Amino acid sequence: MNKKIKITWVTIFPHPIYTFILNSLGKQSNLDLTEVILSENVKKQDSMKRSFKTIPTNVLMPFGLKNLRYIKNIKKVLHKENPDKIILNLYISLYSIQVYLFAKRQNKDLILVSEFRNPDRKVKKILFSIWNFIIGKKIINYSKRVLTWSKDSQKFMQDITADKSKVKYLQPGIDTNLFYSKSSDEIRLNEPMQLLMVARFIPVKNHAVLIKALTKILSENNNIDITVTFLGGGQLRDEIENKVKKLDLSDKVKFLDRVPYEKIREIYNEHDVLVLPSKKEAVGMVVPEAMACGTPVIVSDSVGAKDYVVEGQNGFVFKTGDHEELAEKILRMSKMDLNKMGKHAANHIRENYEAGEVADRFYNIITKD
Repeated sequence: MNKKIKITWVTIFPHPIYTFILNSLGKQSNLDLTEVILSENVKKQDSMKRSFKTIPTNVLMPFGLKNLRYIKNIKKVLHKENPDKIILNLYISLYSIQVYLFAKRQNKDLILVSEFRNPDRKVKKILFSIWNFIIGKKIINYSKRVLTWSKDSQKFMQDITADKSKVKYLQPGIDTNLFYSKSSDEIRLNEPMQLLMVARFIPVKNHAVLIKALTKILSENNNIDITVTFLGGGQLRDEIENKVKKLDLSDKVKFLDRVPYEKIREIYNEHDVLVLPSKKEAVGMVVPEAMACGTPVIVSDSVGAKDYVVEGQNGFVFKTGDHEELAEKILRMSKMDLNKMGKHAANHIRENYEAGEVADRFYNIITKD
């Protein structure tokens, strides 16, 4: 019997992207998988079943002076697990240094997973240059593979990697047993057109631009009926709710609290279009999740998940922060056959991004000599 390949995946937070892939990889008889979670924030994943071992280290976020205890824990865990291959999720972090040093000293294969893209602020660009000069390029050069979740990240990592062939692009997959569309006899009605935004109420998610777009549409079009549902919690929720009241949009905008992960499919199916207007988003998994449920999408061009969108067939992409273009795309979609678009969206995900098939591609990448 062939010896199993022991793989340890090191990440800060648990995430559906990783869980879907690891659950599918867990079915491979020649793999022994372990996920090391470096944060106490594991509640989001509590309801997701796992077919692999998980080790929560119960430490705080890996930034700041408390890292000393954190780094010590990582080293202990890796020594105990003694994996053949280590998958390091996150390029820029203090724990990345420790994982890299362990892999190099123990002669272990290291696979770097990165969502990093071109820094958008001067300070971040300076910090990135310093990081890359001191340790970043050493981590990249040692890594056997560099895996990216979006085309933007792939291009960025190729630009800073000597061996561009080691950078692989793999769009995350969706568990189509968890996310699937309504039965074909249920018809999507265009009036009122029900928009949905699933995101935490934080500045980067840019809820305000959707409110501006809604205001513009309603003020300039008397013959259209549109509602918006915001789902999520966060620091800016009260501010957004107050803004909606001041604009006299309370009858058009509804707020929902977070729901268990396995229940989100029902929310997608109750709405006509998902909108994700984030200023910056590594992927934005709510986009392919909604599409798998037969819900077309409108996303900003700063969202990594724009790669799933076939313009005009299953959704639209608009320029980040441009509420007028967002309003125009919403109006265009209101005049289209949303049933047809939804079917295109669901078929696109099922045929190209089913979690098991993506996991097979991932398996080939990480096990290739």
